[in-house]
Amino acid sequence: MNYYHLPAYHELGDAKGAAEQRQRLQAAIAARECPETINAYAKFGGENTPNERVRSRTAEAAYLKGLAALADNLSQEASNRFEEAIELHPALIWAKRLRPQ
Repeated sequence: MNYYHLPAYHELGDAKGAAEQRQRLQAAIAARECPETINAYAKFGGENTPNERVRSRTAEAAYLKGLAALADNLSQEASNRFEEAIELHPALIWAKRLRPQ
């Protein structure tokens, strides 16, 4: 959701609001790359294996990096990040939708 606030603040000319939303987006990326919590239910297996969790977080981080690149008008970088996210987790439909052609 922070991504959609970012272009809105740019459109309104609110640099402070845009900077705050950019910081929130960067914090979300960092949270995916270096999580602080451990899933207590991981020991039960299934799709909640450590490898699956890492893959899911990596895909989400790539998606968020794509949104950040899109906000900076870096369409090639955004496309690369969205492709990475889709490759890791094909169910990320917004990565498919927002991917620049």
